[in-house]
Amino acid sequence: LLLLLLLLLLLLLLPGSATIEVSLKPTVRGFIGEDVQLSCKFRSSSPITQRLTVDWSYRPANGGSTHGILYYHSAVFPAAQGPLKDRVLWNGNVMNGNASIVVKNLTRIDNGTFSCVVQNPPDLSSFVPTTELTVIKRELPFRLSVVVVLMLLVVVPTLLVVTLLLVRTAKRFDCCGSNASKSPIEVVEGDSDASEDDLRSGCCRRCIACLQDTDEEDEDFQQFYPMSESVT
Repeated sequence: LLLLLLLLLLLLLLPGSATIEVSLKPTVRGFIGEDVQLSCKFRSSSPITQRLTVDWSYRPANGGSTHGILYYHSAVFPAAQGPLKDRVLWNGNVMNGNASIVVKNLTRIDNGTFSCVVQNPPDLSSFVPTTELTVIKRELPFRLSVVVVLMLLVVVPTLLVVTLLLVRTAKRFDCCGSNASKSPIEVVEGDSDASEDDLRSGCCRRCIACLQDTDEEDEDFQQFYPMSESVT
C-alpha cells in the first residue's frame, strides 16, 4: 500500500502528468422533505474510459466518521448502509463531465460535508473538493402578520358600516326629493287662504317624516351592525 501511494505521488510530480479539474459549489441549501441536487463537474485532459471512477462521501455536521454514499465505475453502486441509505441517486453523465447526485427526502440531520472524487487514469485528482449542505424548513411565501390580521378585522367591518350608512342616506334624500318636488301651490291646491307659514310648516313636517327611520330600516341596520345597539 505504501508503495502504491509513492507511485501515485511520483505520477503527480512528474512533468508530463495531468490532473482532473473537479468543481463543486461551496455551499448548497436544501429543504426538509424535498430533494436536492449536489453538482459535481469535472474536466479531464485524457479521453473518458471505463477506468473512470467517481467516489461520493459524506461527513455529518455534528461530527463522526465519513461515510461512502455512492461509487461509480461503469455502473452505479449506492451505499448499502449508512445515514443516506436508499436516498442517493446518480444524476450524472461522465461523457459530459457530470458526476452529480441527488439526495432525496432531506432531513435536518443531513446537514454536513459532501465530497466528490473523480479519477480518470492517467489523470488523477490532486485535491478533494467539498460542498456544505444546509437543510432548512421552507417558509411560506406570504405569512399574515398580527398587524395585517388586525387591519383586516378593523377595516372590513368599517367599510360595511360606511356602505350601509351611505345607502340609508341615499334613501332619505330620495324620499325628501320626491316630496319636495311638489311645489307649495300643489300641496295646498284648492286652499287659497293658506298662509306662507302653513306652507313652510307642511314642508318641514314632510322632511322630518322622511328623515325618521322606519322599522324596516332599523331591522336592516341592526342585522348588519348589531354592535350599534346602545348598552343600558
